[in-house]
Amino acid sequence: MSHCSSSSSPSHRPTTTTTLLNVATGARFDVDLSDLFSTHHLHLGSSADGLLVLRDKATNAIRLLNPLTRALVEFPPITDVEALEVPPAAYSITFRANFNLEVGSTKVHVPNPPPIKGAGIDDATSPPTLVLCLRKKLAHVVVAKPGVDAHWVSVHHGEQQVDLLTALGRILFQSLLSFKGRCYFTTPRGDVMTLDLGPMTTDRWGWSAKKKPRMVYLRREMALADDRVKAMSYLVRSHDERTMLMVRYSFSHRGGLNTTGDGNPVKTFISKGAPSRMEVFKMDIDGRGRLIPLQGIGSNNAVFVGDTQSIMLSTVKFPKIAANTVYMNYLWQRVRLFGTYRFEDGKTTPPRDLRRYKEKAKNLGFSPCACHLELDDYLICHVQHPDQFHNILFVD
Repeated sequence: MSHCSSSSSPSHRPTTTTTLLNVATGARFDVDLSDLFSTHHLHLGSSADGLLVLRDKATNAIRLLNPLTRALVEFPPITDVEALEVPPAAYSITFRANFNLEVGSTKVHVPNPPPIKGAGIDDATSPPTLVLCLRKKLAHVVVAKPGVDAHWVSVHHGEQQVDLLTALGRILFQSLLSFKGRCYFTTPRGDVMTLDLGPMTTDRWGWSAKKKPRMVYLRREMALADDRVKAMSYLVRSHDERTMLMVRYSFSHRGGLNTTGDGNPVKTFISKGAPSRMEVFKMDIDGRGRLIPLQGIGSNNAVFVGDTQSIMLSTVKFPKIAANTVYMNYLWQRVRLFGTYRFEDGKTTPPRDLRRYKEKAKNLGFSPCACHLELDDYLICHVQHPDQFHNILFVD
């Protein structure tokens, strides 16, 4: 697949079209959104059920865009975020100075540009709620309903207690996925959480019982308990949208990875000198989020994992993609020194080095694009750093 959209060379005239690729069907569409992109910033990788997240450059207002119909839904400015309570750390002089907190203030200070990375739509409210992840040092999940909410609300930690993060009013999460009308999160070690969006409840004396919106655990027993093991857990929707999977990559230089909780041996491989493990679980939503271990992704499937989003493809529709394989995102390929893991034989492949394409493009006078890349190259960048390549958008 090739698509070239930008060039500074006279022989490579820039085009204003953007290619949309439906990862479920393989359908492609070229659309001209240049007028919107001139006044809005597109938060690539933060699509919500096929809708694109735009931010007005002048007002910071958030808008959801249907790229095919050009319909827009309005939301408040993302710089206007309120928490449900004053973070406990605000009463410490040291924390106030280091984390931009104020005594008595529930305002969340969002930098400009905001670190939006991940989006979902939750149908538990009317109208549905847009959920955004603010990452980097913020670690907040914020929500708003169009035409109803005057500002964004930071989700309360709820059932999650993570010492310093909780004291700062923040949440520990790895990935976000909206699935069958609800939003789900994982922690790095494999806890699965969802949102309780309300309404606010009160006890018989009239006191608010629980702050909402808040995080609630859906399932915890499959999370890694050994602190010696480092892990990253990602949620992904199957390409037919029938099931939700959790893919977890873990490694340890200090042991604790070679057996399961019941003492049974597990299959491991070596990455960057450390025993490592790749696991896949099917989530049984109807069974209160029970996680069912699987032997792989499937003979006709492949998964690209990333913090922004994870994508499953049918290798029947995209035959150049390796089947029953997990593709690590570009960042973790460089950090852990492997590119893919094949469940069929437990083997890994070397990491992809895309820097040579950037050097070649720089010498020729135009930006890197799919003239030099394959589909899997695009995807390993898109799931982690989508802003590197903005001429093609992946929608589900």
